[in-house]
Amino acid sequence: MSPLKNKFNIEEPFSEKKTKAEESFKVEEELEEEILEDELITPDLDNVNTKNQEEYAIRQGEQGVIVDKGIRTTNGLKQVRFSAPLADDAEILVQTGTAGWGFAVIGDNQEYGQFTWTSAGVVTLVNNSANTVATDTDTKFCIYDAGSGIAIKNRLGSELTLRYELNYS
Repeated sequence: MSPLKNKFNIEEPFSEKKTKAEESFKVEEELEEEILEDELITPDLDNVNTKNQEEYAIRQGEQGVIVDKGIRTTNGLKQVRFSAPLADDAEILVQTGTAGWGFAVIGDNQEYGQFTWTSAGVVTLVNNSANTVATDTDTKFCIYDAGSGIAIKNRLGSELTLRYELNYS
C-alpha cells in the first residue's frame, strides 16, 4: 500500500460503500414517490352531497358542474380566482345571498368589467369596456342579476377564455 493512500484515507476506486449523500438522495426519492401517490387522490365531485356544496361558490350554469372549489376565506371574506374557456351563451353563477365585488375579463382583453353586487343580486358596473353590460344581451359580455344570484355570461359569439376574481361574503 502506498504511503499516500494511508495518509489521506483514500478509498479504492468504485467502492461498494455508499456515501451519506447517496443515502440522503434515496430517502428523498422515496418521499417524492409518497407525495406523488398522495397527489393522485382526487375528490369525486360528482358525488358531493348538498350539505358540502355550500363550500363551492361558483358553478357552471347550464351543466350544473362545479368549476372551482379553490375558495380562500379570510375573516369571513371569500376570494375566488379562476380561468377557463367559456362557450358562447354559457355562464357561471355566483352563490345566492352573497354581496361583493369582482373583476372579469374575457378573451385576450377583449371585454372586461369591474363590478359590485348586492345580496339581492343587483349588479353595478364600476368600470367596463363598451360591450360589457349589466343585462343579458346578445353580442355582449354580460354580468347581471340572474334571479338566483349573479351571472357572468359570454354572448360574444364564440368560445373565449374567461378570467375572473371575486370577493364576497
